[in-house]
Amino acid sequence: MRASGLLLICALAAVADPPAPESLLERDRSARRAWREEPVALEGRVLREDGAPAAARILAGDLEVETDGDGGFRFPKLPRINLLLTIRAHGFFDEVRPVHLACGLDTTCVRLDTLRLRARLPGRTRLVFGGDVMMARRFFLPGPGREPLLRTKTLAPDAARILCDVAPLLRAADVTVVNLESSISTAGGTAVSTKPYNFWSPPELLDALRRAGVDCVTLGNNHVWDYGEPGFQRTRTELDERGMAWCGAGIDEEGARAPAVLGPFRLLSYSGIRGTDVPLQAGRKRGGAAAMTPEAIREDTARAAAAGRVIVALHSGKEYTDLPTPRLRAAASAAAASGALMVVCHHAHTPQGLALEDGVLIAWCLANLVFDQDRWEALPGILLVVDTGPEGLEAARLFPIVNDGLVPRPATGDLARGILRRIASLSPGVPLHTRAGAAEIGFAGMEEWRRTEALEVPAGVPVKAHAADPEGWIREVSGPPGATVEIGSNLLRSGGFENEVVGHPGLPSVWTAGNAARLSFDDPRTGGACLLLSSAGATAALAHRIPVPERFTLFGYLRPEPRGQLRVRCSFRASSASGPAFEDEIRDVPADGPSWTSFSLEFRRPPGARTVTLEFSVPGSEPAALFLDDLAILEWSPAAGPLPARHTGEFLRSSLAGTLEVEWSGGIR
Repeated sequence: MRASGLLLICALAAVADPPAPESLLERDRSARRAWREEPVALEGRVLREDGAPAAARILAGDLEVETDGDGGFRFPKLPRINLLLTIRAHGFFDEVRPVHLACGLDTTCVRLDTLRLRARLPGRTRLVFGGDVMMARRFFLPGPGREPLLRTKTLAPDAARILCDVAPLLRAADVTVVNLESSISTAGGTAVSTKPYNFWSPPELLDALRRAGVDCVTLGNNHVWDYGEPGFQRTRTELDERGMAWCGAGIDEEGARAPAVLGPFRLLSYSGIRGTDVPLQAGRKRGGAAAMTPEAIREDTARAAAAGRVIVALHSGKEYTDLPTPRLRAAASAAAASGALMVVCHHAHTPQGLALEDGVLIAWCLANLVFDQDRWEALPGILLVVDTGPEGLEAARLFPIVNDGLVPRPATGDLARGILRRIASLSPGVPLHTRAGAAEIGFAGMEEWRRTEALEVPAGVPVKAHAADPEGWIREVSGPPGATVEIGSNLLRSGGFENEVVGHPGLPSVWTAGNAARLSFDDPRTGGACLLLSSAGATAALAHRIPVPERFTLFGYLRPEPRGQLRVRCSFRASSASGPAFEDEIRDVPADGPSWTSFSLEFRRPPGARTVTLEFSVPGSEPAALFLDDLAILEWSPAAGPLPARHTGEFLRSSLAGTLEVEWSGGIR
């Protein structure tokens, strides 16, 4: 009996002791090997516009398969790395789709939604629009501890490599247009303004853009005249030598307002930034960008509409904000009322919503295509793909991209879904249907579905609501009698740690992993990966400052090995880019047991602060190990009454435990 008791005590002690670092790391290495060596299948179906099966070739990297008689296809073995899938069929436009394959080992086959091909009919044209472009500053001088992406001896291949992951999307069109927000030069020059930011990019940028499929650039912006007329003339010469169309700037107002001729289209480009010490807009006897005034837009659009279909590009707004300014709205309305087919905007450097004004599509901000900004708000961007026909706009799709360490990459999975849902929430009245990493505008309308589901919730603990259709939206919530119910929006992208961009399988670049911290594939809570803090002193932190409301919740899941403590350090700043620091707030979260357990911490930012950076670590000196997954920074609002048709809320919290009745809705094209 005494021997049995001694054995029991020893067994309990063995269970309670933290695992030896060697055994933990060996298990992690085994999981990593399994994730790399265990392939995943990919299958889907391709149909024509009329619903008939399409005879198509499907390309996934170097592999290729053909559809069967029913339009189906299957790749039996693919690595678990996100990729671009290309669908080609005779007489149809190429379709390119980002596909999320970096999934967990419990997923053996990824099944895509039905892919529909659009025929190359007479009078039908496909256009692609990207946002702001430059390759300067941090591309050459990235800062301590980082390798430059552009080196003077290898500029051409370096520039091409930066664009290689988005190039297939840019090429899959008849005409591709971006905003060149930079002078082209080999050494800059003398800036004409004392403004703090003056951009020049090497000519190899244009070679890379041309090779990636870009046909035309807009110059109506606040950086085309950074180096005066010499800088503009050099830029124009470099563009002309490469056969790239351009518009939006000139040595006088007449030249700046002239349209670019793109087959049946006429492209006009304007800048709403006047300049301070030096005018940046063109005048009768002064060069610069075309000035964004409703009068000029109405006159130019009406004149150009007599010769072709007019597209207007506007460079204006308030940087790093969600909504267009009244001045930008007035300019876009002037274009729409004067015969424009569509309006595309930039300058805010963060994606904004869409609008339909008398059938005219307005994209308020496409954000950046390739830029050296590393502010949190400026990381996501949008590629807009538009099909036009004899009667006007026929189809439009949005593909989210992400600045991944200054490299633009297509987004997949929950990362793409979150970006698109935010854009949809900023696009009231636009029938935007999100599905499988892209969003499509339903010009012909959409059928709405509604359903109600019951959700059991504890008191005061955030719960992520899941609809039967992952693209559904919470429309109304009713809780237990007397309960206060809130809906929460997640402000943190990539809180699941698996990489959800094309072409980069490692830890997402928004995270930095320090001592003994690493991406792990050892039994993540969801998805394909989690974060491992493998010993005391291990640290991981956000590489960016995230704008947060006055009150917010840090929510996530923790798995100790078998017990431990997580230290969370919140560092507050006045802005995303600079500003004074405030006193850090440190919280310790104890954890016990071998399973995933949620934690929830409430924070209030100090007066004057606007942004937060998070650091996670294992305190102390004793052997310990912790896994983290599914982190979220939650902003709460009341869930009383009917909610907007589109919003970003997916978490719910009730002051009382009980059952929530959640009504969902969504659209079917």
